[in-house]
Order: sequence, then C-alpha cells, then structure tokens
Amino acid sequence: MNLRILVIDDEECIRDSIRMYFADKGYDVVTHAHPSKCDGAGNRLCHGQDKCADVLIIDQWMPEMTGIEYLARRHDWGCRSMGQRKALMSANLPDDLRAQAIELGCTVFEKPVRLNELEKWILATGS
Repeated sequence: MNLRILVIDDEECIRDSIRMYFADKGYDVVTHAHPSKCDGAGNRLCHGQDKCADVLIIDQWMPEMTGIEYLARRHDWGCRSMGQRKALMSANLPDDLRAQAIELGCTVFEKPVRLNELEKWILATGS
C-alpha cells in the first residue's frame, strides 16, 4: 500500500521540497498552504468515506490557524486520518506548546527539517 502524506505549510519552498522528496520515493503527497485548504477544515466536516491521508506533516506558525490549533480541532471536524502519524514542524516552539503537541500525539521536528529524518520517522511508525 502506498502511503499518502498530507503536508500543510505556508512556505511554498518547504511544501515543494517535502513533496518532491517523498514523491521521488514513491509516496502520494498532497500539499496545502494553510489548514483551511484541507477539506475537513474548510467544510468543518470530512465527507470522504476513507481517510484523506496516512501521515500529516504540519507547520506550527501559519496565518489564521496554528498547527496545534488544527490538530486540536480536526477531530471535531470529523477527520478520520493520521491516527499515529502526525508531525509538527517549528523553528521556535516554546516548551508549553511542545508539550501540547506531544499530548496531541505529534512528533516534533525542528526547522529546518532534514527530509531523511522525516522519512525515518514515517518508516518507524509502521505501515
């Protein structure tokens, strides 16, 4: 089964780098510039029968909604994806937000993120 990775980051160069890296490795990669672009967030209800992604990689600091806010709200929106495979990226994450991200089931990666480290994390979390 081919894993589908959802990348949400307001920086185009980061989205594109992650997309190209994982697409070259055979993953199916979907990117959005903002959490509101995700179907579940925009409609406040996920309409799909299947999960939209197996893995979520999201930036913390974005306009209108942080990564942690998105993670906390997605269950209320009916999101059925990314059970154990959630990664939060940030160049400067205070300890209280780091703890909150971990409580939400995220692995935290410091920016700049090494793409091979993301891949190791995905492989380690199982298929």
